Amino acid sequence: MRGKCQIRSAVVMGGASYARRVKALFGSALIGYWPLDEAAGPVAVDRSSQTNDGAYSNVTLSNALAPLFMRTRCPAFNGSNSQVDIYSAGLAADFNGAEGAMGIWLKVSDVADWNTLNLSPFGFQADVANRLFARTGAGSHQLNLFYIAGNISVGSISLQKLNNFNGWLELWFSWSDAANEFNVYCNGLLCEWQKFNAVNFPLAISGEWAGALSSTGANIGTHSASW
Repeated sequence: MRGKCQIRSAVVMGGASYARRVKALFGSALIGYWPLDEAAGPVAVDRSSQTNDGAYSNVTLSNALAPLFMRTRCPAFNGSNSQVDIYSAGLAADFNGAEGAMGIWLKVSDVADWNTLNLSPFGFQADVANRLFARTGAGSHQLNLFYIAGNISVGSISLQKLNNFNGWLELWFSWSDAANEFNVYCNGLLCEWQKFNAVNFPLAISGEWAGALSSTGANIGTHSASW
């Protein structure tokens, strides 16, 4: 899986002009921006003002062209032990599990990757009861997105019928405890929307995010059955 990442309060990736537009759009709300465009070295530089740098592990850098308008290259993840660990004390302090948005550009190396168990473009968690993540599922040809707060699956959305899709996908994921909403945007369009069910998921009582990000709980390109 190839990738680039963004978080909002907001997170993002891309080339220089794209980066300027992202920074102008989000301003001080941008808490992480990892273009993942490094040609070498262990550090995934955060280009937001927060300098929440990440660390590459088993990632092939500058492997392929990113979307053309970005005018840069992107890394490849091997689907086994590749990841970018973007945890830092600064990101943990900035991250708001109850309200935020994150975006990522991703492209599978082969359409069969959509049918592979537990390929995860990203994951953020305080613990197993408070986490948000995406992952593929064996036999499903889909990408599943989850928001779990207070040990309750507050929101879950599946992007289905991806078995013939191998282009670049711009994926945005937003969540709001206050608005009781969980949204997914694909290539700029709202593709799934879910209103939290106040009967099944009483946010004011038990469905609220608790805790800061754990030291192993902020990753791009994870492959783990734990997400």
